[in-house]
Formats: sequence, structure tokens, C-alpha cells
Amino acid sequence: MKKKKNQGVIKQLIADLKAYLTVQSDYYQVLLVEKITKIIAIFVLSILITGFSLGLFFFLLFALAYYLIPILGAVASFAIVGGLFLLLIFIVILLRKAIIINPLLRAIVKAIENKRNNKSGKEEEYADTE
Repeated sequence: MKKKKNQGVIKQLIADLKAYLTVQSDYYQVLLVEKITKIIAIFVLSILITGFSLGLFFFLLFALAYYLIPILGAVASFAIVGGLFLLLIFIVILLRKAIIINPLLRAIVKAIENKRNNKSGKEEEYADTE
């Protein structure tokens, strides 16, 4: 009699363990999808902001070139604007870690760590209630 009761308890324990592992697996899949989605959103937003900024800068440089035409002439004004653009490219290449790579990495790490910190706080909260 006691043996059957123990077998029933063991079967229930195994069933509960399988259910727990299934729920944990689903949770981590959802967590992974959320992190990947945040990372993709950061990349898309960065690309859009960069593209619009470059377009704006391009038109501003053309406006500057056309403004300088009456003063310096067409060739000189476009040469000066081209020189400014080359100078900007050189500065961006030199400072790429500080102005591009590090902020992007910080945003990605912040997106990932934010969820991890929230999860840790919830686990501690649940640990206190038990």
C-alpha cells in the first residue's frame, strides 16, 4: 500500500518537474526573443537616425556651397564644402569608438541588463515571501 502511494508521489513529482522545465524553457525563449527584438530595434533606430542626419548634413553642405558661390565662385565653394566633408569623415573615423561604437554597445547592454535586473529583483521578492 505504501509502495503504491510512493509511486504515485514519484509520478506526480516527475510530471511536475516536466511541467516546470517546459515553463522555464518557454520563459527563456520569450526572454531571448525580447532581447533580440530590443537589439534589432536599437540597430534600426540607429540606422534611421544616422541616415536622416547624413541627409540633413548633405543638404546643409549644398546650401553652404550655393551660399558661397557669389563670394568665392562655384569651384572654390564646392571645393571648400568637399574639404569640410572630408574633415568630418576623418574626425568620425578617429572618434568612431567614442561616438559610435561605445554608445551603441552601452544601449545594447542596457537593454539586456535592464531585464536581468528586473528579474533578479522579482526573484528576491519571491524569496522573501516564501
